Amino acid sequence: MSKKGKKKVITDESSFALIVDNPQKTVKGCAKCMRKVLNIAWLGFDESVINNKRILFLLNSSDGSTAYDKKRDQRYSVIPLDSTDVEGTPYWITVSLIFASALTQYRLEEVKLFVFRGQMIDPEKEAFFRAEWCITTDNKRKDAQPHWHVYRIFQDKEFIKDDIIDFQPSSPEDEVRDFGEKVAPPALEANLLEKDAPFEKFHFAMASSWHLNDEHQIFFETEQSLFDWLSRCINYIRKQLNYISTKEGTV
Repeated sequence: MSKKGKKKVITDESSFALIVDNPQKTVKGCAKCMRKVLNIAWLGFDESVINNKRILFLLNSSDGSTAYDKKRDQRYSVIPLDSTDVEGTPYWITVSLIFASALTQYRLEEVKLFVFRGQMIDPEKEAFFRAEWCITTDNKRKDAQPHWHVYRIFQDKEFIKDDIIDFQPSSPEDEVRDFGEKVAPPALEANLLEKDAPFEKFHFAMASSWHLNDEHQIFFETEQSLFDWLSRCINYIRKQLNYISTKEGTV
């Protein structure tokens, strides 16, 4: 029997996962802590079922805007990091959670905090980076938990390709002539750019004890630890983005 006050371990794989009886109640707790840290009047989550065994919760708020993640082909409801200047803020966040059915209870499978960049009126805000905590039953790679993902800036790559392919000399004097060894055509350089490694898949460790051992996986022990992580992660992101804003244009 399990000790009093502790959840029963359902399987070996879920021994490191947060097990709850009512995921809707847990998500309400997430919404409550986010409303407080973001100073948002109304914030909730929409619920949908995935594969009959998993429940997806997506943030929904009437005090925000929308954004589109092209990589995931998913539209999100987003809220401003700075609620005092909604129309002027360039940074927006949203949160998603997935719970998996585990007998009569539910296991927290993942929680993701996305940061988007763009103006309020822009429905196609750019996915900037995200913080996430994935607790899967198959983690053979032993990715860092929690961790950060930084999105690739596709616009930069497209600009370089267009700049190479569309370049035309404005006058004969501007034309570059090379009578030496034949060089690769611009199209080849553009193709090389498309083969760059997918660095957006890199798991940047958020918490580790590398100064003591090889451990870089930490898991939620209680619902409160989930609420605290969300609140403090949002606070840290906001402080860092404010810091970057003050340093913009400096070396």
